[in-house]
Amino acid sequence: MPIARYFGSIDDMNLHAWRKCQEKGEYNYCRIALKEKEAKPEKRKWWAIVVFMFSWFFVKAKEPDIFEYTEETDMQAWLIVYDSFLKEFGIGEDYKEILSLKKQIAMVECDIAMGGARALQNKITILKLRLKDIMTRPSEGSLDNAIDALEQKRKMDIDEHKISVRKFYSLLKEYQKWVLSQRKAK
Repeated sequence: MPIARYFGSIDDMNLHAWRKCQEKGEYNYCRIALKEKEAKPEKRKWWAIVVFMFSWFFVKAKEPDIFEYTEETDMQAWLIVYDSFLKEFGIGEDYKEILSLKKQIAMVECDIAMGGARALQNKITILKLRLKDIMTRPSEGSLDNAIDALEQKRKMDIDEHKISVRKFYSLLKEYQKWVLSQRKAK
């Protein structure tokens, strides 16, 4: 039974695994593949076996907890990695606006439940239309387009299997600042 090992932050996780988790919800990509050396037990010298047996029987040393990969541990690992992303890069403006609108809708629905004013129902309809507009708004570009733009600008290949999430999004943030400065210059 292998010891379950996961990426712990956006520094460790590569962009390919990030995209599988983020875009498709395949959280098993948070798993770190065991290297062949780790999968095979090392040959131990006779004295190491004696020390281990002594500690096992006389000191009753506890082995580290071993657990298997499960969907639940995959999800927990994803939440840890995503939390490190949010701490570093925050959430986008569209998402902030969506959260604000949902909060306003919930507050108006509470007011309706308490008082039942008809004008409040119209306000909910307006807020829901604004929310629908934001949700159906086309995004500024896909991640593939961002990768292509970065490769052209920096004149380098971006290997999704090798570049970390932090490095990629730092490059992307830098590129976005450059694009904004070019727009302002015109």
